[in-house]
Amino acid sequence: MTLRKYHTIKHSYIPTVYVLTSIYILQLPHNDSLMQYFSWFTKIWICFVIVICSAASCKKDLSNDVASSAPELVSVVFNTQNNPKQLSNSISCSLSEDTASGYYPLNTDASTLVASLTLNESGVSVKVNGEDISDINAVKADFSKPVKIDLTADSITESYTVNLAHFTGLPIVYINTNGNQSITSKIDSVVGTVSIDSNTTHFASYTGSAYYFVHGNTTAGFPKLPYKMILDSKSPLLGMPTATNWILLANYDDKTLLRNYLAFQLGHMFEMQWTPSSQFVEVVLNGSYIGNYQLTEEVEQDKSRLDIHKMSTSDETGDDLTGGYLLEADNKLEDDDHVRFATTSQNNSLVVHSPSKITTDQLAYISNYVSTAENALYGSSFIDLANGYRKYINPTSFVDYFLVNEFSRNNDADFWSSTYMFKDKDSLLNIGPIWDFDIAFGNTSYNGNNLNTGWYMATTGTWFSRLLQDPYFKNLTIARWKQMRTNLDSLDIMVDAMSNNLNESQKQNFTIWPILNTIIQGAAPVAYGSYDGEINNLKQWIDGRLAWMDANINSL
Repeated sequence: MTLRKYHTIKHSYIPTVYVLTSIYILQLPHNDSLMQYFSWFTKIWICFVIVICSAASCKKDLSNDVASSAPELVSVVFNTQNNPKQLSNSISCSLSEDTASGYYPLNTDASTLVASLTLNESGVSVKVNGEDISDINAVKADFSKPVKIDLTADSITESYTVNLAHFTGLPIVYINTNGNQSITSKIDSVVGTVSIDSNTTHFASYTGSAYYFVHGNTTAGFPKLPYKMILDSKSPLLGMPTATNWILLANYDDKTLLRNYLAFQLGHMFEMQWTPSSQFVEVVLNGSYIGNYQLTEEVEQDKSRLDIHKMSTSDETGDDLTGGYLLEADNKLEDDDHVRFATTSQNNSLVVHSPSKITTDQLAYISNYVSTAENALYGSSFIDLANGYRKYINPTSFVDYFLVNEFSRNNDADFWSSTYMFKDKDSLLNIGPIWDFDIAFGNTSYNGNNLNTGWYMATTGTWFSRLLQDPYFKNLTIARWKQMRTNLDSLDIMVDAMSNNLNESQKQNFTIWPILNTIIQGAAPVAYGSYDGEINNLKQWIDGRLAWMDANINSL
């Protein structure tokens, strides 16, 4: 509120002068040259007159020191009376300083919405986008864009901005399939279009053709399906690098919606060779809202993603045969879409993602290389620098992968599924990129990984329990944890920031998927009943896990 004062400087100090003068006169000695002509009675009378003048001056001063509130915007409401064809429920904006913010529903044309304003006083001149408004109860403007409101009274102007976000404020992905065909298969594609409204974000919007598949293994069995989207040409989406293949993660069994996002942030924090980027979006399929999704880069060999050598079918000899290969450990045996091989020592099953058209010689090379590395790891000379496992694998990549997955107690990371490895041309075998953390960070009923105490991969993990028997690898791991530890203190802040960003979205998501009181198979054995409860549990789990690993890392 702005206060307007109308007194002058002299009015503020005249009463003080009167009072000080009276005190001075009273204190003058009787034999003073001035006061010798006045009796005590006369002095008192003079002071009385001075006090009366002072009071009059104060009264005059107060009459001119009137405090008045500046024009103020009290509320902005889009009610159903003004918008009978657009709104089934009124929109009440929240006010923060000079900004009024709100959300308008899907399938609503915000450019035709009519607002009703409430002000703190009458007699205020109102301008909307520079034009005078006579009726504040029916304000028409294009509210699909920021709208400026100027309030003027007694030569004082206060300015406000009304910002309406479409639906939840997140980008909106509109998928339309030919003939409204359902997307139900991991093998048979469905052709359609995609249009991405970047909404209030600073990213560019996008429109193009695409074809779609169901994505995932276990998650493909949930009611809220994840999808793979293949664009007809390489394009950057929502600030992410140019590519053709994209994944829409449903995060159905993760009621925070954040665990995959949080894991990717860890991957970037640890500066792993490549970690997928992602953006949260709303998805509308054939005109129906189907929930909050995480638009994510696919794990693949690509110049803009995992940048390893792209092999052709002619790369079958010499250095050309050595890479690059992208593999995935899949001991769940769920992937039927790729060529598969098993290691000779531990019988770990791996599928080949790249090269996509692998030749017999290429398959023989990479399967033999991985098996030889595994034999060296489990051999009697495994810690030997020249002949042990370090001849074949890059230990630093395994350290970072271990810490991210052990810290989060990722149930799927133990070569069970979604454990990627890659080998570039003329290079060692690396592990990564990280993927699939929906049942990590305590969100699982398997293997005690709902607990934030104890080791998982360190004691039972394929390869990792053996790696940690090497003092070199163990010390490298401990040092890396301590090096990265300060960065991990930001995780709670990260969770708070992103959950606040998703607040409107989660309301819509759990309206159509009302599972906050439901225990999902394979996920946490406890339902916390609210989104805030899920977020608080995640933060508590993270804090407890950090404390436990700090206390036990040296005894790894």
